[in-house]
Amino acid sequence: MKKTIQFSKIQFIMMGISLIIILAGLVATYVLGGFNLGIDFAGGLTEQFQIAEVAFNATYTGPSRFEGIIANQAVQVTIGDETRTYLLADYNTINALAEELRKTENMTVDVKPEFGQASPVGLLSTSYLSSAELKSGFTANIGLDDESQIFTSIDRIRDLLEPVGEFNIQQIGDSLSQEFSLKLFVQEEDLNALSGTQGGESGAAAQEDQKSKAQAYQTNVEEQLVKILNSEYGEDTVILRKGDFVGPTFSKEIFQSAFISIIFVILLILVYVSIRFRLDFAIGAILALVHDVLIMVTVIGVLRLEVNYVTIAAILTIVGYSINDTIVVYDRIRENMKLLREMDGSSIMNISITQSLSRTIITSLTTVIAVSFIFIFTTGVIKDFAFNLIIGILSGSYSSVFIAAPVVLLWQKKLEKDKGIKKMDEKSVKKETGEESESITSEVSGEYSAEEKDGKPVRIQRLKKKKKKKK
Repeated sequence: MKKTIQFSKIQFIMMGISLIIILAGLVATYVLGGFNLGIDFAGGLTEQFQIAEVAFNATYTGPSRFEGIIANQAVQVTIGDETRTYLLADYNTINALAEELRKTENMTVDVKPEFGQASPVGLLSTSYLSSAELKSGFTANIGLDDESQIFTSIDRIRDLLEPVGEFNIQQIGDSLSQEFSLKLFVQEEDLNALSGTQGGESGAAAQEDQKSKAQAYQTNVEEQLVKILNSEYGEDTVILRKGDFVGPTFSKEIFQSAFISIIFVILLILVYVSIRFRLDFAIGAILALVHDVLIMVTVIGVLRLEVNYVTIAAILTIVGYSINDTIVVYDRIRENMKLLREMDGSSIMNISITQSLSRTIITSLTTVIAVSFIFIFTTGVIKDFAFNLIIGILSGSYSSVFIAAPVVLLWQKKLEKDKGIKKMDEKSVKKETGEESESITSEVSGEYSAEEKDGKPVRIQRLKKKKKKKK
């Protein structure tokens, strides 16, 4: 039989370490200014934009409606019912592409000299310019291929956008992308002030009012954003990628729903484990789950990661993963409690965890390796989701061994202590009344073989019983 690891000797030390980490993390989060709530829970606007220098401007002055876009590594120009496609890979330089575009009637193309010999494959995006006279054109911006070409930084962007209001800003991708995500927080009174209304409507009218307020707020912010950055970096250098707005009222409802969903899942798990095992097992499992959630939350708070719907998804995923690991350990403890009745609770727990430890380590390790690749090779919300899973998986394996199982052991010791006091009281009563009692003494000697059957030690036991009568 393999050597049994004495987990019970360090259970209180490990519980103390967990408690210290959680408390220290929560205090640090408070000192740092609280949790970094996303607009899903705080309410506000997220604007994703890019700063890129203009490579060339195309202007069309003909009678028909014009549309020019760069998509799928090609320039698509539509004039009336006719569409022409120019593959970027077919042209060595932007000058060559511009010369081909000029062949279109009523089309003028102005190329900046510094980008004339650049490859058109480096083009990033387009911004559209339209007018009521159906005269329009488009601006093509070019990307960077060397760090020496970087002309802005997140710190400079942060300083420039101070007049916009309270916000958080993050850079997306590497420094060459020059792409940023701006998150602005907004209160209901800010929307009312911007739209000139006081609220108070209900039903469909209220929804329409909220929608108009959101549109007005987003338009106002985008205009400020473009004006400020264009004045710093030049006209048409700002490319608005995406904008998302979540109203303050709706964000509160989302937060409440997310919180309720977590509580509901934990209660369902409590009922399930109570039915499959016992109440003490269920309490141990719930405490382990609460421990895992708190560890994830403290890490997120200290590292200032954004708390949003992805965080809730990660928490619910880890709750399911962790309870599965805990059930495996509980199954082995329950089996050994029947098989090893003559052994004390600490020994049963140590043997059970030792027997299931290899399974726990292998499962957790392989899962962490898979999720780590997602964390390394992705960006954005998927990267945050993967990081949360890594923390939760490690915490879940830890809590199954040092939180869930020890709680069951402590509960058993309390029950045994209560039973011992009750037996002593009964014996005292019988002694005082002079009643005869019959006791059965057992001499048990036995040992456990090195062989195992179905992963369980085979017990060899000799049992002798003697009856004695006391007068």
